[in-house]
Amino acid sequence: RARVLVSRHGTYRLDEATEWRLDTELFERAATESADAEERGEVDRALVAGRRAWSAYGGEFLDGFDGDWPRGERQRLQTLRLGVLRRVGHLAFAADRAALALDAYRALLVEEPYEEAVHLAVMELYSRAGRRDRVRRQYVRLQDLLKDLRVEPSPEAQRRYHHLMG
Repeated sequence: RARVLVSRHGTYRLDEATEWRLDTELFERAATESADAEERGEVDRALVAGRRAWSAYGGEFLDGFDGDWPRGERQRLQTLRLGVLRRVGHLAFAADRAALALDAYRALLVEEPYEEAVHLAVMELYSRAGRRDRVRRQYVRLQDLLKDLRVEPSPEAQRRYHHLMG
């Protein structure tokens, strides 16, 4: 059985003889690969790497630990994660891979519920699938969120909603 911690002169360290696989390292590597592939126009590769990054993300970095460094690193990784979700959503949307786009956009809306453009993309995907009921439900969800801020969907969002429902 492998040891995780070793003690040397009263100091505990991770056992260097153990091969470590860190979710943050896997996540960042896949996120970078996805961005690079997108830049080269390799959509399928960008989507595969983006999904790998999305799967590797293990939750908040050092959840439960406080301090400037963990907070800063947590924010940086969360920002990178949101970028991965946006990339996967947008690329899948453009490639007409609706199920993947919807999954990415729904995950993004959990973290960023006020992103009107993402709500509109979700409505468009539902419309393409002939699901006007879901278009309506998504629009009402957007309206309810914005009500908390005492604003309405933008005129463009209202126009697109009525077009999709038309």
